[in-house]
Amino acid sequence: MSTGGSKRLKLEDLVVVDCDIHINEPPGELAPYCDMPWRVALESLHDNVPHRYQDIPGYAPNISTYIEVIFPGGIQAGPHETENSISERLVADGKNGGGRKVVKEKLGRDPIVSTAGQLRGELDELLIDIGVCVPDNFLTIAALDNPDYAAALGRAYNRWMIDQWLSRVDGLKGLLLTVPQDPVDAAREIELLGNEEHIVGIMLPTAGVNPLWGNRKYDPIFEAAQAANLCCVFHGLTYIFPTFPNQLEQLQGLAPKHVLAHPFQMIANLVSLFSTGVPARFPNLKFLFTEAGIGYAPYMMWRLDKEYQERRREMPLAHRPTHYMKDRFFFSTQPIEEPDDPADLVSMIKLLKGGEDTVVFASDWPHHDFDNPAHVFGLPWPAELKRKVMGENALRLFNIPAPVKTKS
Repeated sequence: MSTGGSKRLKLEDLVVVDCDIHINEPPGELAPYCDMPWRVALESLHDNVPHRYQDIPGYAPNISTYIEVIFPGGIQAGPHETENSISERLVADGKNGGGRKVVKEKLGRDPIVSTAGQLRGELDELLIDIGVCVPDNFLTIAALDNPDYAAALGRAYNRWMIDQWLSRVDGLKGLLLTVPQDPVDAAREIELLGNEEHIVGIMLPTAGVNPLWGNRKYDPIFEAAQAANLCCVFHGLTYIFPTFPNQLEQLQGLAPKHVLAHPFQMIANLVSLFSTGVPARFPNLKFLFTEAGIGYAPYMMWRLDKEYQERRREMPLAHRPTHYMKDRFFFSTQPIEEPDDPADLVSMIKLLKGGEDTVVFASDWPHHDFDNPAHVFGLPWPAELKRKVMGENALRLFNIPAPVKTKS
């Protein structure tokens, strides 16, 4: 790859698509959109239960809160900060590439975005043209044990997201929350809402999901997504749960758990999809794996191919896994790997067959460990690769028309 011309390129010259923006869905806001009798439960949660970050009993269960040492800031942030000024919130870390920006260095806690207007203003400051919205609390929805309740929450979230976020400002797109406890209801949601103007995919939570997403019980979901031409987006969370691959309780402290949780969830579900032939049975379906970086993807591509060559009768596929992965499996950058030599990231993308066309940018805004687009853009990638990763690949993946960039 040539690096010629990349110095002249500026971030503001590109269309920047962020594939992982978190909006916060408190129970009180969802209550008006929720069916009875579950609406009563949400109203009670709003009035009577403490709202900790991604940890609301009966709504966003997270056992990690009760077994880990709690330090200020980081993933275990305290009360939410809703200050709007990004300029005061961003500071140079001085590490990890020398220019990476991180949230809450001063605040010591995770901010949240509370309104579509606030989010649009923050994305503008970050030079992000299009943000794809995913839930915050409902990253753990797969752990709820009442399928009727979980399905009602999913329906309420989808309608609330469309009404309160996607329809309020320009440049916001959304993923329908797909609840694994009731695949038939989830498929019905896709059929009902999949053609909404700003819906570009479905979100499949991986924290606590049982069985993994390759199980044939989920076929109605994949069939509906393919019919609606919607991408399937897998999103994880550091989580402890008595199902593979969330059995991380043997590790001491949150740091080692966080090292493994996200990539383990992505790897397990990636292998699960191939083990039951999902890519072969749904030949027009595309998949995006978010918030686990990209380093694991080339390794898993090679390992899946090796197993297919040795035990292909056990894998209901017409071709090697790389045949499907090279143009239908996408991987988001966040948290971007940061080797001592940043140029190694170019090599990593080259190792991922088709990676120049299947790696997409994600920031994870507004979480504490978000990746600033200016930092990712500033990595020593060729200009054409910058254009693809920062926006063009995502526009193609989500079938989003490219917005017209106007010079200021």
